Amino acid sequence: MKKNPFPVMANMTVKLVREYLRTKKSVIVPLGVVEQHGYHLPLQTDALIATHTARMIGEATGILVAPTIYQSFSGGGLSGTINISPAVMSQVVGDTLLSLASQGFRNFYLWLCHGGSENARALDDAVKLLLRLNPAFSDAMIALMPIWKFDPNKIGWKRALK
Repeated sequence: MKKNPFPVMANMTVKLVREYLRTKKSVIVPLGVVEQHGYHLPLQTDALIATHTARMIGEATGILVAPTIYQSFSGGGLSGTINISPAVMSQVVGDTLLSLASQGFRNFYLWLCHGGSENARALDDAVKLLLRLNPAFSDAMIALMPIWKFDPNKIGWKRALK
């Protein structure tokens, strides 16, 4: 018996995504980065957190999870870190959302799992411009959801997903 690939879009077929879009218009877009995390954690730590927590949220809510966006601005310079400018990162996210909007998605949850004020500002500006200036988003909702905002009492954001 095959395992149901939902909620992970990348594991689904075109037919399954179309079936999803007949009843729902929401998608979670995980955002991470490839950067240094000292000498003890893998470079893709933020992207792994984004991928796996987004999947947990998708399973709990029935919302489809888009492939994780790994391209971002770290600001770090240790070996293995891959930086793209905040402006380019915003364009990557904007183009991703435009592509999804053209398929029928209308509710976008940007699950930001990499800190950095440069990224947050650039994404906030990009989202505001998309909503205000691009007709493809006239009936859309885009929520920028930084993971660190979900743990105001420092009790562990992962507990909230259990």
